[in-house]
Amino acid sequence: MCKPGALAAGRATGRPIARLVSRQARDPLPSWDRAFLPLPFARVVFVYGPPLPIAHHLSDEEFTATLAQLERAIESAQQHAEQLAAL
Repeated sequence: MCKPGALAAGRATGRPIARLVSRQARDPLPSWDRAFLPLPFARVVFVYGPPLPIAHHLSDEEFTATLAQLERAIESAQQHAEQLAAL
């Protein structure tokens, strides 16, 4: 799930959001960012998505729609990473 903070930062700065998804052979750490720490010799797959441009002035409805678009893009990239990791 995508948190709205990334989208809010993109809206505040006018910068696009670059998506990066990884799939590793270890569960996420119990930290605030759920970071992964790959085991030695683990297979690691990274999938990059094209940047998502964010407008400075988004209405609440546009913000919600853009957040849903970002979540769908991240889920798609995650599925792709899992497929690659299974090879």
